[in-house]
Amino acid sequence: MPLKQNEIDTVIDYCKRDLPQSHEWFTNEFDFIKDISLQESLAREFYTACKPPLKPY
Repeated sequence: MPLKQNEIDTVIDYCKRDLPQSHEWFTNEFDFIKDISLQESLAREFYTACKPPLKPY
């Protein structure tokens, strides 16, 4: 049985409540990767994955 939307929102909010909002923090998570392009790409994907989905109108 799938979760209700309010339950999904609660789980997402709980998981993300302590994540910083700056893109720089996400980039720094991959500072061990020397290829800057790959580092930025991974940071961007990580940042995007951590953002809540858009709610339908």
